[in-house]
Amino acid sequence: MGTARLATPALPGFKILHAPAPQQIPDSSVSFLQMLGGPAIIFIPGRTRRKRAITTLLHGNEPSGFQALHRLLKEGFKPYADTTFIVVSVDA
Repeated sequence: MGTARLATPALPGFKILHAPAPQQIPDSSVSFLQMLGGPAIIFIPGRTRRKRAITTLLHGNEPSGFQALHRLLKEGFKPYADTTFIVVSVDA
């Protein structure tokens, strides 16, 4: 039996990043936010094809999750499962 593969949808207003290399991520989380320029979806392939989704900056008033995401991306984080990070309220 074949494996279904989901296409990446075009989401108006969202910047989509696929497995950005650590050197593509700015050194500061503030610069990273400025680079995103708005809501973003970041796909990081994992060691298995299982799926996970994580949101951050949902309300825009708690930056610790985004700061952790920034650090993971700078370190070249390789998750166990395919992981989609959804950065929502960049402007807040």
